[in-house]
Amino acid sequence: MPTEFVRVRDKTAKTESSLPKRRAEQLVERGDVEILTGQPAVNNLGEPLPPAPAATTGTKSKEQTR
Repeated sequence: MPTEFVRVRDKTAKTESSLPKRRAEQLVERGDVEILTGQPAVNNLGEPLPPAPAATTGTKSKEQTR
């Protein structure tokens, strides 16, 4: 399953970064960060990360059909 990244802001350090969505949700529950909606997740060079695929195509690989 591909990892979806989101943009977050650290409330204490006043910095922004991109984190996996599940990890960001855990940190939001702790109150350490806030998820920035409307801003794409970016890599270290500031380039937008590609969106995660919505779902699998449903085709079975050769390994699954054995």
